[in-house]
Amino acid sequence: MSNRTEHVAILRCQTWNVWPEMTSIKGPKFSIQHDEECLPARLAILSYPNRKPVEAYKDKDTKLGPLVWTGAVPGLYVVRDAILKDPAEVIQLTIPFRHGHQGEIDLCLHFRSGDELSPAIVDVVRSTLSSVAALINLRLHDYLTPTAPLQIRKVTTEGGQIGSELQVSVLERKTLSTANIEACFSGIGNALSGQATSAKLTVALELYAAHFVERQVRVRFLLLVMAMESLAKGTSKHDVAVALLKKWEQELKSEIGKFEKEGEAYLSLDALFREMQFRATDSIRSQVRKLFRELPGLSEDESRDYQKRALRVYDARSVLVHDGFLPAADLLFCENESRVLVERLLLALISPPQSTEEY
Repeated sequence: MSNRTEHVAILRCQTWNVWPEMTSIKGPKFSIQHDEECLPARLAILSYPNRKPVEAYKDKDTKLGPLVWTGAVPGLYVVRDAILKDPAEVIQLTIPFRHGHQGEIDLCLHFRSGDELSPAIVDVVRSTLSSVAALINLRLHDYLTPTAPLQIRKVTTEGGQIGSELQVSVLERKTLSTANIEACFSGIGNALSGQATSAKLTVALELYAAHFVERQVRVRFLLLVMAMESLAKGTSKHDVAVALLKKWEQELKSEIGKFEKEGEAYLSLDALFREMQFRATDSIRSQVRKLFRELPGLSEDESRDYQKRALRVYDARSVLVHDGFLPAADLLFCENESRVLVERLLLALISPPQSTEEY
C-alpha cells in the first residue's frame, strides 16, 4: 500500500433535482476490481449552489470547487475523443478550465494506485463513475448529465494536479467539388428511396452517426456493432440442419400429446418446441458474418478475410456485454476494426461499386 499514490477522479454533472447546497457527502469504501490490480476506493459527492428560478438555465460560475477542463478546445475540430488536424497545420492548444457552476455536482472517486495511471485503469475509473451517475438517476429520479470529461487529479502535498486526456489525430483535409457532393447526394437518394432495406439502413446510419460524438470508447464500439446487427438479415440454417430439426419437431409434437395441457411437463416440452423453431434460423453472429460474405466486388480471399474480421469483432462484443470487460488495447483495436467494417457495409449499400472511391 505504501508505494501507491492517491488520486481523485472527478465527473462534473448538471442536476435536475434540487440538491443540498454546498455539501460534501462521503460514500462507502470499496474496491475497484481490475486485472492489473485491486484499487481501494471511496466515493464522494460535492454540491454547489443551486440555480435560481429566474436564471435556471444560465451557466453561472460559483468560483468554487476544483478547476476542471470544460471539454472544449476553442478554434479546433473535435470528433469522438480526439482533435483532428491536417498534416500541414501547426496548432496551438488552448484548454479552458472552470470552477463549478450553479446546479452542478462533482462525482468524486478517491482511489490509490501507482504513480502513473495506465489507460486500462483510467478506463475502469471512467466506467465506475458513469455507473454511479446512472445509479443516481435510477434511484433518485434525477437526470445527471456530464458537463465536462472525466478528469483525474494526483493528490500531492501541494494539493494536486489535474490530468486531462487529449488526443490529436492527424488526418488529411480533402477539398470537395460540387461534382463530389452531387454524386454523394445521388447515392443517398438511391439508398433511402423505397428500398426493402431502407428501414434497417436508417437505423444503422443513426447508430453510425451517434458514434462520432460519443467520447467513451466502449460505447462507440457497441454502437458500431449494433449498426452491423441492424443490417443483418434473418437466414435459415443449411438444409441438412433444417431437415433434422423438422424430424425432431415431429417427435416432440408426438411426445407433447402425451401430457395434459398447462401441466409442467407440457409447458416445458412446448417451450422446447418453440426454441427448436427458433433454431432453424441462423444466429445473429452468423447473420453478421453473411453480410460480408455477400459484399459485391470482393475476391474469395477478401470475402473470407472480412468474414473472419466480422466474427472477431462480434465475439469481442459478446465478451464485453456478457463479462463486462475488454482489455483497453483490445477495445481500441475492436473499435477501429468495427468502424472499418461498418463503413464498408454502408458504402456497399448506398453506392454502386464504381462510386465508392475516395476523392
